[in-house]
Amino acid sequence: MTVERIARATGAEVAVIQTALQVGRADRNSKGWVTELFGITTLPTTHRVEIKGVVLYSCCALVAQMVPMLVDQPARIETVDPISRRLVRVELSPTRLVGIEPPQAWGTLVRTELEAMQLNVGEAFCNHIHNFSSQKTAEQFAGQDERRYILKMEEFHDVARQLTRAIWCD
Repeated sequence: MTVERIARATGAEVAVIQTALQVGRADRNSKGWVTELFGITTLPTTHRVEIKGVVLYSCCALVAQMVPMLVDQPARIETVDPISRRLVRVELSPTRLVGIEPPQAWGTLVRTELEAMQLNVGEAFCNHIHNFSSQKTAEQFAGQDERRYILKMEEFHDVARQLTRAIWCD
């Protein structure tokens, strides 16, 4: 979507949209189209989000789980375990975790510094946040960086819910 199209759709001036895109985390392609905004993208990643038949992608597994809460719609998330390459499926309502496949799926988070995230949020945070098909693969991934830690999927989803509220709802 172009900046001009976003301006027409929202009724805002082009300059206001451009400023908002510069302040927010946004990427554009060579034609100037907005391809990513706050970690949600139209470009394929290993974190797929489907809502009402519309497929988007996410920078990390945590942001993927935040989307249904932000748009108040149920979603199916599919993410690739970076170790086993197995698919992890998560079904979410806007308010809760509905289903997990495989049921023993885990997630990783990372301890990081605000300054590092401001310089490059992808390297400081997103690249560390994944879902895993088993505790074993989560531990293997987490063991590659002492700042990473693992959580059961229910706990991982609780973090997504708390972060969504902290950033956008409070």
